[in-house]
Amino acid sequence: MSGTGSSLRRRLVKAEQQLADQAERAHRAWLANCNCKDQTFVDYAKNFEEEMNLRCPCHGFRRLGEIVRFDRAHPDARLTELIATYEAGLAQAESEQAHVGPES
Repeated sequence: MSGTGSSLRRRLVKAEQQLADQAERAHRAWLANCNCKDQTFVDYAKNFEEEMNLRCPCHGFRRLGEIVRFDRAHPDARLTELIATYEAGLAQAESEQAHVGPES
């Protein structure tokens, strides 16, 4: 009986490893569709608004990473407002994610 138990354990370990490998491949394929960024360069409100309104197919809310702002002679009030709106949305998305659990 001990030989059968040992064989069953080996098959179970092998099956578990195959499932884990399959899940990892599926997760990597899913993340390949991610369009989040590490850094976003911002010049005009219209351009930033277009960026922030795109959704990530993986995460829903699109993370824009570090926002590097290029202001002209006078800061653009609309751009300041849009960045604040984005940051509030990011905080909400991160809060919701914390309630769900890690995704990556």
